[in-house]
Amino acid sequence: MCQEVLQAKKVMDTQVINNQFLVSDFYLLSLTYPLSEPVPYPGQFINLSVDPFLLKRPFAVFDYQDQVLTLLYKKVGEGTQKMSQWEAGHKTSFLSPLGNAFLKPQPQSLKVLVGGGTGIASLYYYAKTYPNNTLLFIGVNTLKEAQVLKKLFKPLKVPVFIAVAQEKSPDFYHGFVTHYVAKEMANKSSYDLYACGPHGMFLSLNSLISQGSIAPQNTYLSLEARMGCGFGVCLGCAVQKKDSDSFFYVCKDGPIFNLNELCLDE
Repeated sequence: MCQEVLQAKKVMDTQVINNQFLVSDFYLLSLTYPLSEPVPYPGQFINLSVDPFLLKRPFAVFDYQDQVLTLLYKKVGEGTQKMSQWEAGHKTSFLSPLGNAFLKPQPQSLKVLVGGGTGIASLYYYAKTYPNNTLLFIGVNTLKEAQVLKKLFKPLKVPVFIAVAQEKSPDFYHGFVTHYVAKEMANKSSYDLYACGPHGMFLSLNSLISQGSIAPQNTYLSLEARMGCGFGVCLGCAVQKKDSDSFFYVCKDGPIFNLNELCLDE
């Protein structure tokens, strides 16, 4: 199972340290984290206030160190469009830490991390925290994204495999990241798989597991969802339980679930 983290949730005032454009619509946002406790664990998220919008925006923790919180986000809507205009010194607030965390692994266990789109955000912090016997697979659309993210992930002490869906290059795998995982992990077992990305990526992983193309012992999914409150009040992030008419709520029960717990509709 995922790691249940019992921490007091706190609203923290913060200000922007740096808001760096990376590539395409990806940005790297660094914020002050004014309290030494509670600190976020890998897999957790924050709910960030973005004026003038009433509802906070959820973002996975990309990195945390020395009271600096870093978020990787993509400009896709009005909220993130507003965020992309923030400059150093801009003041806001967030609720943190939220959700459960990735399971702390055994030191010698093999961990295979798979990220697509903004789903790569939560995997950086995990790979940094637990680098031993960790492989990281990233799926992107363009060669430029691959080149920039390769540089961004270079400080990690783990092998990084990048798949590019739309363009070919001898430097990167051409195709979907799930197929890259199947290629590299063929005939291998005794590993756990951790994935975060779009729903289609989860469907592909589930299909590959069902076909026997990959054979993880456990598969953990970090789900992305619209979360208005961040702690289970608005009920806007429901996902159906497997073989049941009842639901999990991503913000309260997750965002991390075992694949076997979920009903993944096509």
